[in-house]
Amino acid sequence: MRKASRVDSLIRSKLENIESPFAEFAAANLRRTTKLTFSPPTEPVAVTASRTGNTAAVTPNHPWPVDSAGNPMQHLAQLNLAELPAREELPAEGLLQFFVAVDDHMGTTNGADPNYRGSVVRYIPAAELETAAAETHDHPKSIFTIDQFRITGTLYDQAPQYDDYQFSAVAEQAGIYTEEEDFLDSIGFYDDEDFEDLDEEDALEEYGWLDPVDALEDVTDHYAQLFLGGWTQHPQQDPRNYLHDENSRYFNPHFHTQDMQLLLQLASATGIDIGHDGILHFFIGDKDLANLDFSTPLYSFSAH
Repeated sequence: MRKASRVDSLIRSKLENIESPFAEFAAANLRRTTKLTFSPPTEPVAVTASRTGNTAAVTPNHPWPVDSAGNPMQHLAQLNLAELPAREELPAEGLLQFFVAVDDHMGTTNGADPNYRGSVVRYIPAAELETAAAETHDHPKSIFTIDQFRITGTLYDQAPQYDDYQFSAVAEQAGIYTEEEDFLDSIGFYDDEDFEDLDEEDALEEYGWLDPVDALEDVTDHYAQLFLGGWTQHPQQDPRNYLHDENSRYFNPHFHTQDMQLLLQLASATGIDIGHDGILHFFIGDKDLANLDFSTPLYSFSAH
């Protein structure tokens, strides 16, 4: 975690100044999402509550999912839609659950096995919840170092994030440069003596960061745990850049006629260990979402 510094205050003041090019651009391109907050529970968590950890709700029609080898998957998150802010794209009730395979690739694949099943997203209708029971599967490779979290949600209008795959196109249309150095110049990032002669070694020693884009994202409307929509953050490349690349593990013609949006972004945090500051993403096509068809999500995992 990078410590606060006078540079943080400088950047924040620039972004809050509506005359700055980035502030105008950000204000014009806010995206609605739901910010998720994870808190260790202070009392027992209901079976169908919004939660993370190794326990989740199952019903006769929705038993615990298994991977392609028949092994129980790891439960990542269970979202009770009645407990979260209403979103017009989704029902007002029911559960959305997210699972991944427990293997060395954390549910991803290199594309060599077309039958590989590494992730599951499913919707359990509210009518089934009366028959729901709690089931637990502990995994030695679980990403959770705290047994479980209670999840709450807040509607959130998020500013653009630099590594989202749509940032470049939107920024170019708005006249904001997208080459790293030019982009930072365009928002006045370096227009202060604090930034003069600040090489990477000095930056790491004094401020705890190397990449100025990372520093910038730390003081924008950056939030790592997100549900449905918004701008995404990526330690590596946004996988949506590779949907048409036949050599990519993300290639899938099913996605080629759809607008892929974020369904869930889950990032490393206290009690959540996803590789080295890693992030998990589940994306869904707009047509699939309209049909409440969660059978073909785009799932990715990346870390620094």
